[in-house]
Formats: sequence, C-alpha cells, structure tokens
Amino acid sequence: MATRIICMDGDDVLRKRSREVEKVTGRIRQLLDDMVETLKEADGVGLAAPQVGILKRVVVIDVGEGPIELINPVILEASGEQDYYEGCLSLPGLYGNARRPEAVRLAAMDRSGATVEYQATGLFAVACCHEIDHLDGIMFYDKVDEDLYSKEEVERLREAEAGAEAGAGAEAGAEAGAGAGAGAGARAGAEAGVGAKAGAGAPQERGKEQGGGGQARSRAGGSGRGRAQAQTGGNGRRQAQASGRAQAGGQAQASGRSGERGSGGQPGGGEAVS
Repeated sequence: MATRIICMDGDDVLRKRSREVEKVTGRIRQLLDDMVETLKEADGVGLAAPQVGILKRVVVIDVGEGPIELINPVILEASGEQDYYEGCLSLPGLYGNARRPEAVRLAAMDRSGATVEYQATGLFAVACCHEIDHLDGIMFYDKVDEDLYSKEEVERLREAEAGAEAGAGAEAGAEAGAGAGAGAGARAGAEAGVGAKAGAGAPQERGKEQGGGGQARSRAGGSGRGRAQAQTGGNGRRQAQASGRAQAGGQAQASGRSGERGSGGQPGGGEAVS
C-alpha cells in the first residue's frame, strides 16, 4: 500500500464524471489499498478515486468502524434530511452546511466483485452522498446555500445554536410550570370547597338532634412565564474564496490533516468528509 497525492479544488479532474468499473482487477484492488492508506494518513472520513486523479467509480469511507470499500456505488433510496457542516480533503480548512438525507440505502460491488448493500444513517449517510457526488464531478459547496466557514466559525455557530435550543427549552419549561401551577391551584380550591360544605353540614345535624338550631359557615378560595431567546448569525465565504484558498490546479500531500474528526454524527467544529 502507498499514499497518493490528493487533488485540490480547482483541479479539472474533480469536475469530471468518473467511469464505471467493468471488472475488478488487481489494479482496482491496488487502488483500493492505496485509497484506504491515503484516507488514514489524511485523517478523513471518505475519499473518492477522482480525488487521487483516477476517474473510476471507486470510494472508500471510514466513520470510525473500519474502512468500507465501494465500487460503482448507487443510492437506491433516501429518506429524511439532516443539516451537516461538511468539509473536504480537496478543500482543507473550509466547511459548509449542506442538507443531506438522514438515511440512504445503497448498493455497490466489493473488492471481490460481489454485490453488497448498506443501510447508512447519520455521518455514514452524509459521507456516502458526498463521495458519490465526487464521482459525478460535484463538490460539496455546490449544495451549500449559505457561506463557507472556518473551523472556528463553525464552532461559534454551534455554540449559538446550542444556546438557542437551551432558550427554547427554558420557555417550554416555564409554560409547563405555569400550567402545572394553575392546575394545582384549581385542585386545592376544589378540595377546600368540599371541606367547607362538610364543616357547614355537621353542626346543623347535631343541632337538630339536640332539639336546638345551629349553623356553621365556612368559605374557601384559591388562585393559583418566562421566555428565553437566542439568535445565531455569522459570516463566511462562498466558492470564490474557497477557490482562492485552494491551489488552482495544484495538489497537496494526503498526509496533511484537513480537519479534526467529530464524534458520532455531529462534528466538533466541522468534519472533513472527503
């Protein structure tokens, strides 16, 4: 196995459609081995053959559970949606919020030529969509509706989003608390009213039995929201700056890290998907 050079954004090969693999040969298996090693050295999540200059429909993905090799991958079904700050080994240092399916079912060949199917969710689903886009000459920022961000900007955006969610939870809790208080007050009032009737009736009965008259009266009564808001905002860069940061037509060694891995389906400040 050997590491290969990763093509950078601006290289023409990244905008071309890859050809299907007609037969899994020794050269294809060697390509898979090299791509797995290159992905490991780059500390990425996925890598497509065009990113190492080979226009073949070959992909490797590793979301932390070992490499998955896909030859001629095809998405059969997709469902749901998720927003995800994606990065790319061909565009290191920039991330964008691309909307992807929450789950996909895909078919491909493995290195033996056998057909395999996968049910992918979360980060795995994002990586599958991202890499198959590469095979069709599509970069992730083509599907980003807003700006591109640095890792630090993504972290600030995530903090703002977390604050907004906490504010919404506080508001919901305040409303629930107010409703519970009103319900408790109503129940207490009703119980007090029942007690008053019982207290008024007992002396009257005793007065009748003793040949006298008596009355007792009692009265009872009872009466029984906070809001938190957060706003998010931020500035980023679109494709023009992305291309400006990339080395037009240039290349970078795969051993260069493009971003830190996040945990689970949500990256800690952006995930270098491929």
